[in-house]
Amino acid sequence: MSQRDDASGIVAKLNSLGERMSDTVPVEQLREWMHRPEIEVQAAVFDLVMSGERAKKVVPYLTFEDYRSFIPKFLGRCIVENPPTDLTLSRWEAAYEFLAWFGGLWDDPSVAKSAFSEIKDQFRKLYLEGDSDMRLALIQGTLEHLFENASVREFFTDWLSDPVLRKAYEEAAEWSKSGGHNTPYAPKRTRD
Repeated sequence: MSQRDDASGIVAKLNSLGERMSDTVPVEQLREWMHRPEIEVQAAVFDLVMSGERAKKVVPYLTFEDYRSFIPKFLGRCIVENPPTDLTLSRWEAAYEFLAWFGGLWDDPSVAKSAFSEIKDQFRKLYLEGDSDMRLALIQGTLEHLFENASVREFFTDWLSDPVLRKAYEEAAEWSKSGGHNTPYAPKRTRD
């Protein structure tokens, strides 16, 4: 079996997980699949992790630590690559998912502040290394809406000391300052 066929098999298994009551996947296997290079496999893992009911088919249950670094890496990859397939997330879908994920975590008191620093570092890296389209997606798809929350905006104030990041911060903050408001943190793509 070729690696590509193997990837297709993994995607099929993950996408069908939960169709039968007895369906499960070992958490160790899922952790291995998180490191696969194929973006379609990573997208199928992401869909499973972000799915309420289907994620319960992972044994033992997934913890935040199991996917803490996977989610921002996958979303960042989609923002960079803007993959042209229905199996993955487009740049803008990934930016909206970043919004939903970060926002949901921000409201969870059990999440360590170090997790937010890691995600903010991912945003910083993506913005600094990105082209104008990537930057626009990060600002309009993620940061503007996160910055509607004053405490999130405050968390990013260290960006004001960097001339490039200052521009991103100011553009994102302008949205809420000028009265822009959406229902934050709502994922744009449903999983179940």
